[in-house]
Amino acid sequence: MLVYHPAASRAFAERWFRDAADAASFARAPVVDFDHDDELQTRFLRSVSRRVLDPPRHFVSGSSDFLQAIALGLGWGMLLESQLADAPPGAFVELAPGGPGVAVPLYWQQWNLRSPALDALAAAVVASARASLRSRP
Repeated sequence: MLVYHPAASRAFAERWFRDAADAASFARAPVVDFDHDDELQTRFLRSVSRRVLDPPRHFVSGSSDFLQAIALGLGWGMLLESQLADAPPGAFVELAPGGPGVAVPLYWQQWNLRSPALDALAAAVVASARASLRSRP
């Protein structure tokens, strides 16, 4: 699973979420989507408001550009836990600290192209997934 959390630059958070990061502020604050198929921010908004919110949206279709747009204060967006952990201290403010975020399952897909290296990689992925499933409560 990949887990994403709503985050923004400190200046953006102070401007748009000064009083609270609630449904009303999320309805007004600009959001950054990766592209028109990106549902992460919309899924989070639904979890916060239990209704459809339609804030102003920017589309930034490059991974590093998406992160940079949020860092520069263009809007808030869903960032991976690892992106938040790897960012310089204070670069981002998590807008729902301690919240569950949005979990996205991962799937293994492999072309029907055989090679010893790909076979070994696929076997390692399958073994890791099985071990992970066995260790769940």
